[in-house]
Amino acid sequence: MMVYVLPTAGGRFALHPRLLIPKDSVQFGVFFASFVLRKWRYQVSDQFGSAWHGFGRAAAASGSPLLRRIYATGNRLTTRVAADEYFLKAVSALVTSIEFVYPPSIDDAQLRKQVGEWLKRGTIHRNRTFAATSLLPLNFVLAKFFLMPANAVLVYHLFRLSSSMRAHTGVTTIQKLVDRGQVKWTPSAEFEEQIRKAADAATAEMAEMRGVPVTDPSVWKWRPGADIHDLALDKLQREISAPELLVNYRRARMQYFVYPNSV
Repeated sequence: MMVYVLPTAGGRFALHPRLLIPKDSVQFGVFFASFVLRKWRYQVSDQFGSAWHGFGRAAAASGSPLLRRIYATGNRLTTRVAADEYFLKAVSALVTSIEFVYPPSIDDAQLRKQVGEWLKRGTIHRNRTFAATSLLPLNFVLAKFFLMPANAVLVYHLFRLSSSMRAHTGVTTIQKLVDRGQVKWTPSAEFEEQIRKAADAATAEMAEMRGVPVTDPSVWKWRPGADIHDLALDKLQREISAPELLVNYRRARMQYFVYPNSV
C-alpha cells in the first residue's frame, strides 16, 4: 500500500492511502461499494460544510464576538479528533507492505513520531470495539421496540463499531509490518514537484479569477511544509489519480485547526 503524506495545519501531516487493487471480483465488489458509500457521505458532508463555513466567513466579516463564538463552538462540536482512525481503518489485513511517500521538505522525524503516536494509542480502538460490542444487544432491543429514533441510533452504533474494528485491524497490521521491516519511508522530490505544479496552477487560477497578477501578495502561494489550498489539492488528486485525497486532507486539517494540540 502506498500512502501519500502532505503537510497541513500546526506542523502535522495528512496521510492518504491509495485504494488497494482488488485481486478478484468479490474484492472488486466490496471495494467499489465501499467507495460509492463514502463518496455519497462526503458529498452530503460537503454540502453542510460549505454552508457552515460560509456562515463562519460572514461571522468573521461582521466582527461580532457572539457570531464568532457560535462558529467556534459549532466547529468543536462537529469536529472529531479522529485523524488516526480515518487512516488506520483504510489499512486492511490484506496489506503486506506500506510505503510512506512524502516531500523531502517536511520533517521526517516528526512524521515518524506522528505515526508512532497513532500506534501507541491503538488500544483506544480495541477498547472502543469492546464497548460498542458490549452495548450492541441493548441497542438492538431498543431499536426493535422504539422504531425510528432508536433505529437511527442503532445504524450509527453499527457504523461506529465497524470503524473501531477496522481501525484496530489497521493498528495490528501496521505493527506487524513494522516488526517485519516491511514499512518504507520514501522522500520523493518528484512528489514535491507535483505538489508545486498543482499549487502554482491554483495560484494562477485564483489570480485570474480576481483579476490581479500572480505576484500580488494577497493571492495564496504554497510554501514547502505549509498547508495546501483546496484548489491545489483538487488538481493534485487528479494529477496523481488519488481519489478522496482532498476530503481526507480536509478532515485532518480541520482537526488540527480546531484542536491544535491533538495527536
